[in-house]
Amino acid sequence: MVLYEGRLSRFDGSRFVTYAIVDTNSPPGTENIYETRDGVYWISTTRSTYRFDPSRTSQPESDPPRLNAQFVTNSRGMSLQDRNGVLWLASTSLFRLADIDGKQAFVPVPLDIQARSNATFTAFELAEASDGVHYGFKAVWV
Repeated sequence: MVLYEGRLSRFDGSRFVTYAIVDTNSPPGTENIYETRDGVYWISTTRSTYRFDPSRTSQPESDPPRLNAQFVTNSRGMSLQDRNGVLWLASTSLFRLADIDGKQAFVPVPLDIQARSNATFTAFELAEASDGVHYGFKAVWV
């Protein structure tokens, strides 16, 4: 998978095919892509996050080519899989992927940061500390 100028391309063995997300309501721009250890891709578009399992069939012959990606959340941002296999999403808060009634969903993690009435908290980068216990992220108020 390659992210270039907001578009997602995949090498099919002979050429690169540029894909749209299958969901017809998905926004056109791709901002971030993250591959987990099990080969699943987490794709953040300009308005939401999708899960793409490359073992599922996509539609490269459709116009435009469509990627079979599952909508997960309206939040978008940077993803990180920690050493325990937990997937995190840094966005308007910090989210952790959980299995809820058989479906994967990002749930907010309380940060105990005092809210500001004139700004929105946005986390935009994640990192796991060498001890595997502490996490760091860069954030701003916008």
